[in-house]
Amino acid sequence: MVRLEICKSSIAGGNNFELRGEVDLSTTDQLRQELVRVVGRGGDVRIDMRYVSFIGSCGVGVLLNMAALLKELGRTLVITEAGPPVERVLELLGAAHLLERQLLCS
Repeated sequence: MVRLEICKSSIAGGNNFELRGEVDLSTTDQLRQELVRVVGRGGDVRIDMRYVSFIGSCGVGVLLNMAALLKELGRTLVITEAGPPVERVLELLGAAHLLERQLLCS
């Protein structure tokens, strides 16, 4: 069974998530539920995806839908780190330019 680990923490002015594992059809509901929980809290949403080994189109859809919802609320969803597997899928699906990204300095 594919597993997705979601670590979350509140930071000044937003919500921080670190994803580990695979974001596919069997784990997208888990991701969606975690992201929806923070919509009412206010602040931006930052997602570190450097430890994601796979993301499918349904996972990208969750990210795009959440980014659109947050934009309507005057907030943003930011991908702070993304490894090659995630970057490749975003590029292939034409979604890379639709998600804000900000690399963090280690």
